[in-house]
Amino acid sequence: MVQIGKDYNCKEKPMREQDILEQLLQIIDKVSIDEIGAKKQIEQEIQRYERFSDGVLGKKITVEERESSVRNYAKYILKEGTNDAKRELLDCLRSRMTVKDRQLFLL
Repeated sequence: MVQIGKDYNCKEKPMREQDILEQLLQIIDKVSIDEIGAKKQIEQEIQRYERFSDGVLGKKITVEERESSVRNYAKYILKEGTNDAKRELLDCLRSRMTVKDRQLFLL
């Protein structure tokens, strides 16, 4: 579970949300897709989109597009998703993160 709120014992300086988001987007590029615990849920959303794209738009999704879709969908959620969707995605990351000198690190 992602800890939300202020930790009064934390010695780190506050970070802007935009800075955290930019670092999370880089982390998504580094983690194994299998470490994104939401992979199954994301794949279901991608399959739903593929059915829509094929059925309504008449466009088939290529293998290359599908392979990059899980990572890109996770990035999309971080950029455009609701706060709840972002929390849910971050809860699913199997790697733990820590902050040191305003930098996020995977543990």
